[in-house]
Amino acid sequence: MIQKYKEWLETIQRLSPNTIQSYLGRIEILSKHLNLNELDEAKINQFLIDYTKDKSRSTFNGYINTISSLLKFLKKDIKLYSQVVIKGHTPNYITEKEFSERVIPVIEYYCDNDVLQMKSLLYFMFYTGARLSDIKNLKRQDLDFKNKYVTFRSGKGDKDRDVPLLDLVIKLTQSYFNIVPEDFNAFNININTLRRRLVNISEIIGDLKFTAHTLRHSYAMWYLNDFNGNIRNLQLNMGHNDIKTTMKYLNIKNKDRLETFKSKEKEWTKRNKRR
Repeated sequence: MIQKYKEWLETIQRLSPNTIQSYLGRIEILSKHLNLNELDEAKINQFLIDYTKDKSRSTFNGYINTISSLLKFLKKDIKLYSQVVIKGHTPNYITEKEFSERVIPVIEYYCDNDVLQMKSLLYFMFYTGARLSDIKNLKRQDLDFKNKYVTFRSGKGDKDRDVPLLDLVIKLTQSYFNIVPEDFNAFNININTLRRRLVNISEIIGDLKFTAHTLRHSYAMWYLNDFNGNIRNLQLNMGHNDIKTTMKYLNIKNKDRLETFKSKEKEWTKRNKRR
């Protein structure tokens, strides 16, 4: 059935290879929880509630779209929940200081002969918000060092997007490119290998969760907090179709700002009580 569903996505729905891969990945997870030949409304909606309760809104929407397409393929008329209340979900991110002072030293210790490759790649990801799929598909011809931007091609929504590059990122990336020729992608790294290395880095650091999504979320927070970029440009850089997806970072920024104010207010109150 899965093969026929894949062919249907390719020939009838005409989805991009990246989108089809995402759909099949979600269907594989769904099949581990439910028998695909015995789907009904109660089972599917219970899966959506249980599996996505600690996930992001975009993850939930991804499963809604995928399961809807599967039901259309199977010609089943099943109503899906259009909304699940996702409580307390906050994207995990690290600050620029944590990145430079805690992550980079681990790379220099752990990666041995691949230090320049990993260092340039992680700086690139931290300061561009690149997805794993962006790294997988990236070619060196997509980087315009003269005009200081990178083009990520056919991302989510099948749209290319141009993201500005910092001089620091350009310098590190060029250093790696000058030494190692391009093989199968710009940084010559398999995505599964990259995932394993990030897991190892996270384990070495211990108390700092570190994944590809961490880097992407960290870029968004750095862009708003340190670079003082605006929310509309961040939406374009991140490749979000809906501004509401990007707004969550602005909400976190405001929350952090209020918490910082409260902390500073306590310090100020203590000092003034002594006067």
